[in-house]
Amino acid sequence: MRKKKSPFAVASHLIKTKTTEHLVSDAACTHPIGQLYWRDAAENAIGKPIVYCMATVNEVVGCFAGQPGPCAFVMIKSIGGLNGRVNNVLCAKFCEMLATKFGIAGERIYLNFQDVPASSWGHDGATFG
Repeated sequence: MRKKKSPFAVASHLIKTKTTEHLVSDAACTHPIGQLYWRDAAENAIGKPIVYCMATVNEVVGCFAGQPGPCAFVMIKSIGGLNGRVNNVLCAKFCEMLATKFGIAGERIYLNFQDVPASSWGHDGATFG
């Protein structure tokens, strides 16, 4: 029997941000990083409705190039929707926001983009593919 295709197969994605900057407890939804994600990353850049999106923002202790100071790592995973053009748009948006809101220089930010097969992403007891 063939498995019914989930709407998540073309819509699910996650952004995971780790930064040395202090954050509040509901940062993924109310913090500027979360707001940028929901508005620009999810809907505008990737073209996916926020109902299928998840964001996490974590404060960490870190250093970059062996030096202490503000730094960030942003990981964006999606079932489709990512490509070179979209990744460049997202990279510019996140680097600009992290520099403007937190003073994290672009040379102290890494971003990672992963297009994940639907069969490698699960939700509510089943994978999407």
